[in-house]
Amino acid sequence: MKKLPLIDSAWLTLEKPEAPMHVGCLQLFRPPADAPDDYLQQMFSWLGSVETPEPPFNQKLAYPLKGLKQAHWTADDDFDIGYHVRHSALPKPGRIRELFVLVSRLHGSLLDRSRPLWECHLIEGLADGRFALYTKIHHSVVDGVAGMRMMQSSLATDAGDAARLPPWGQKRAKRQKPAETAETAGPTSASASGSRSSRGATGRWRPSAARRAARRRTSSLARPRPRSSASTTATPACRCITRPSATAAGVSAAPRRSAAASWAAR
Repeated sequence: MKKLPLIDSAWLTLEKPEAPMHVGCLQLFRPPADAPDDYLQQMFSWLGSVETPEPPFNQKLAYPLKGLKQAHWTADDDFDIGYHVRHSALPKPGRIRELFVLVSRLHGSLLDRSRPLWECHLIEGLADGRFALYTKIHHSVVDGVAGMRMMQSSLATDAGDAARLPPWGQKRAKRQKPAETAETAGPTSASASGSRSSRGATGRWRPSAARRAARRRTSSLARPRPRSSASTTATPACRCITRPSATAAGVSAAPRRSAAASWAAR
């Protein structure tokens, strides 16, 4: 049992019937030219061939702490692949409009929180012979970018490659720590990029040459320049801004008289 992070719990709290918090993916495919008549039935069997999916597709919500709404992930012992993988058909004439009507209805309904939060729908009946695959999964399980990568991992460029599994049948690779990545890559690849930091064989963080040079330039600009002893003694602590003298400006140095004195002189 694993506790949900705070951000994932927020997706569950903010979810409402008028504001679902799941992400959806709609894919259109064209069958091969030599596809048999039961090609889509074989596709549906392939999607439902994984009876025991890998995490997080086999996890459902649980609330072990009574009185607290802190959700946890727990394995679903009664997992039913037939509930999550479904087969649908479009009504005639099988236009894109009918496809969007069906997908909008599927996307507008909330996921059942008593089960793992994902569904996959195989849709046939398009007029041009194509078929669609619509998948939705809750945002607390994976985000949109991770979901797209998981869907792409089950696709192949060769139609004869039948060794791949659906996304819920593949094990997710664990993220390697930076220290493990640097040790595996070796010193040559670790120092290949001059603008990134690297870790040595001991695992200690070591800034790259470009970062060290930039740090020296920044520190030299921010460091105050020391003043000489002469300027320090000659310059007072508080300087007053004085008006330039009249002599320096090339004007007569006679004192200025007030307006009353000038009037009396007339």
